[in-house]
Amino acid sequence: MFRQSLSLFIKKQKETFPPRDPSHTVEWFLKTIRRECDQYIDKFKDWDHLFTVTSKEMEELGIHARARKKILMWTERYRQGFDPFYIYPSQKLVRKHIQLRRMAEAKAAENQNKQGNQ
Repeated sequence: MFRQSLSLFIKKQKETFPPRDPSHTVEWFLKTIRRECDQYIDKFKDWDHLFTVTSKEMEELGIHARARKKILMWTERYRQGFDPFYIYPSQKLVRKHIQLRRMAEAKAAENQNKQGNQ
């Protein structure tokens, strides 16, 4: 019983995972999943490093939490047999962000006009 419960706390070393296609590189992988992950291409030494690095190590490399979650999620999906693809945001979300950006731009322009009139 002790041996079984102890095994729950011991983390397995992530195994290296060979690319399914010769054209699959770190650059291809991170550009495909997008969401600002392609700016971290230089942080990974090679394909094996991408698939064995932990979240803590990525944090030490200076990768933001959102990108870390995205990279770890897609590396696990790749291990399970799914090729990465970009998930486009919903149109409702896009419209909301456009509206918020326009409101912010209008407010900034209004503030500039007030400062210019003084």
